[in-house]
Amino acid sequence: MFLPSARARKHGFTLIELLVVIAIIAILAALLLPALGRAKARAQRIACVSNLRQVGIALQLWGEDHTGRLPWRTPAADDGSQSLPETWQHFEPLNLELVTPKILHCPADRERLPAGDWSSGPDGFATLKNQALSYFIGTDCNLGYTRMHALGDRNVTGQNSNHCDTAQIATGITTIKTNTASWSKIMHDGAGNMALGDGSVHQFSTSTLIQHLAQTGDQGNCILKPW
Repeated sequence: MFLPSARARKHGFTLIELLVVIAIIAILAALLLPALGRAKARAQRIACVSNLRQVGIALQLWGEDHTGRLPWRTPAADDGSQSLPETWQHFEPLNLELVTPKILHCPADRERLPAGDWSSGPDGFATLKNQALSYFIGTDCNLGYTRMHALGDRNVTGQNSNHCDTAQIATGITTIKTNTASWSKIMHDGAGNMALGDGSVHQFSTSTLIQHLAQTGDQGNCILKPW
């Protein structure tokens, strides 16, 4: 009967050694996964800032061709979207300035889907509407309103069910003021981004959001969110 030598037996792993290796791998994974999650969240927020910057540039271009007015403050007779009740309708006038509506979706927004194109096809923006949209519009903003927010992440919160006279929108408006505004956790873990009327994009926590609203005068801070 053949018996393995002691040298041959040394090449195998004991159960204890295997368990130790598994435990080390589990510890390393527990240490690395949160860091990877934070890195992914940072990357998503950077992508969101890039999206808002591109949309902000599109608004600048559109406004320059429409006497300094943004779509939601421009009558339909002048190719604008003034008085329309749905947020997505105010982005449709930008279809020539924006190559794709995909940038209207934030990668951190798990509740919405990016639209493939502007069409009424199955994954088109005209079909998905607000479900393809991660951003609100600042209905009090016009081109050159350097301190006022023109766009921002939809997870901003405020007082709902108001109206906006400047954009002639009768209902569905949210008012964000220093005593009520904050960010929900559905995107960016309780923070958010905003593009201002001068085209710049800023990352805000709740405290810096309140500081921003104080700089706008805390007056007429009306937005239309993609409900």
